[in-house]
Amino acid sequence: MSAGIIAEIAGFIPGPAGAEEIIKKLPQNLVTGRDGANIYCSLNPKKACLKDCPEPPVCPVTKERRETPLWSVLEDYLSRKDQINNTASIVIPSRQYGPGLGYISSEDLRFAIAKAKTLPKVRVATACKCHGVITSLKRIPHKQGLEKRIK
Repeated sequence: MSAGIIAEIAGFIPGPAGAEEIIKKLPQNLVTGRDGANIYCSLNPKKACLKDCPEPPVCPVTKERRETPLWSVLEDYLSRKDQINNTASIVIPSRQYGPGLGYISSEDLRFAIAKAKTLPKVRVATACKCHGVITSLKRIPHKQGLEKRIK
């Protein structure tokens, strides 16, 4: 959803070719699927999660300790890859409001939109502690974003 909002406001469209670059470089044990410009990731790719998981420090399904949240793993990984293919990344943490219910902060979203407006293409990742999606976006040629169109 974050990538869709950023795309609409800042003037981007999905870029499946950019997703192809990303998926080739991601650790395959994190990747659970792909749909066009979207890459789905998980720290628990092989087992079903609890429906209303409270995101405890130890995963109730795998019994593994979650020292580093997925948003941090993706931020670290994607920032290292920026130097290779010259595409900026924005990682937005999804925070837990309650078991099974997450949100993103408006401050994080505003920052992401402002950063995206300065870029020709961008990877937007939104992730909670265990699951996330990375979307490859490219600038719409000769078209302004929603924010400029509604002023």
